[in-house]
Amino acid sequence: MEGGFTILPKWLISVFPSLKPRRRQLTHDPYDHNLPPPRLRPNRLPITRPSTPQPQSHLLELLPLEIRRQIWSYVLKDHTIHVDFDMFTTRLRCIHCVSPDPSKCNNGYCTARAKSSEVPPKLLSLLQTCRQIYTEAIDILYSSNTFVISNPAVIEYLPLSLQPQRLNIIRTLRFVWELLGNTVPPTMIHDYPQSLLHIQIKHQEKWRKIWGIISAMEGLHELHIKLFVCDYTWANLNKDAAAYLLEPVKQVTRPEVFTITLPFPPMYEGMPPEARGSWRALNGWEGSDPWDDLPNCTIQRISSSEIFS
Repeated sequence: MEGGFTILPKWLISVFPSLKPRRRQLTHDPYDHNLPPPRLRPNRLPITRPSTPQPQSHLLELLPLEIRRQIWSYVLKDHTIHVDFDMFTTRLRCIHCVSPDPSKCNNGYCTARAKSSEVPPKLLSLLQTCRQIYTEAIDILYSSNTFVISNPAVIEYLPLSLQPQRLNIIRTLRFVWELLGNTVPPTMIHDYPQSLLHIQIKHQEKWRKIWGIISAMEGLHELHIKLFVCDYTWANLNKDAAAYLLEPVKQVTRPEVFTITLPFPPMYEGMPPEARGSWRALNGWEGSDPWDDLPNCTIQRISSSEIFS
């Protein structure tokens, strides 16, 4: 016996591999991630040196700027681009979505892109051709495409990797935010165990930080967020917990189209009270659901079984 477990002979395990002890899988904490170092240099200067004339390029020499920009737009715009971390380089990577319906796209994870035989267009190849094309076309890449993010760490890393003028011209963002590993909503918890209090504080800080980054994106026109959370803990909040949880969400005021998809039903007046958890409505709920009362935001409801359907 060791630590309360029986150590089986190796020969027995070799005959019956299923008897091999398995390590217990730890619950994944969706807020537990370390950001790579920032890629922006503090004293980085913008490109100010004029481009070297290229007389051999009739496209650049003969066509006016307006026509050239139409060409760049034809190549670069109206794509859906998934943004994630490259685990080997710790840099952001962009993957072109080839799903027939990018708005669904397996809830943002886009398995179609890995299975499709279609070769995705090399969007960055055009920008890498020369400095003049880069200068004329780079804004089109950010302002005329839909960016899909399914990792909250990527949202945190955007201000560390993109120049503010680039981040602020992104117009369309879809964010799939999975918080299933943490059952307790990141709000004020008065009865949280002291030994775990630092974890809940970290969750609160990450929650508010990510919403703060999104609210600061000046050019954001269309924002769609799917929250994949534990419906049985998020579906019943008291007034104080709801106010704290939704305070940073209310700061998102710039998008003209702003939707949040939730996998739990709205709270309603007269709903049964909950007896556990200081964030719950212990005496029931009065009034309308606080999510539905968010300004400038449309709430969409799905069942918990539809999260990964």
